[in-house]
Amino acid sequence: MRWPIAVLLAVAGLLVLSAPAAAQCSITSTPLAFGSYDVFSASPVDTTATVRVQCNSILQSVEVRLSPGGGTSFAPRIMRQGATANILSYNIYRTADRSTIWGDGTGGTSYYTGYIWLWGSVTLTAYGRIPAGQDVRAGSYTDTIQAIVNF
Repeated sequence: MRWPIAVLLAVAGLLVLSAPAAAQCSITSTPLAFGSYDVFSASPVDTTATVRVQCNSILQSVEVRLSPGGGTSFAPRIMRQGATANILSYNIYRTADRSTIWGDGTGGTSYYTGYIWLWGSVTLTAYGRIPAGQDVRAGSYTDTIQAIVNF
C-alpha cells in the first residue's frame, strides 16, 4: 500500500518542478544611423535598423511600440542639433515602402503585434527616412526613441 502513495508524491513533485516560470522578455536594437545629409540632394536619405525581442516562454504574445522621440508627434519625428533650435525631420516606418509609420497606434501610426514561440525571438526591421529638401545647418542631429514591449 505504501508504493502507490510514493508514486503519487513523486508525480506531484514533478508537476511542481515543471510549473512554468513567469515570462520574461528582453529587447535589443541596432542604431538607426542615417550618415550624412546633403541639403542639395533631391533624394531622401534612407536607412534601416533592427529591433529584436526575445522571450523565455513557450508561447508569448508581444507588442512593440515606439515613442515619438524628442518631438511632440509622429508626423514628423524630429532630430535636434544639440541644445539648439535646429531640427531635421525624419520618420521610422514598419514597411519597406515607408508608408506605415511605426508608433504607438495613435495618430495614424501602427505597431508590431505577434507571437514568439518556444523560447525564441523575433527580429523586426525599422525603416528610417529623412525627406529631401530640408535647409538645415551642418552638424550632428540626434533623437532618442523609446521602444515599449508589452507581453
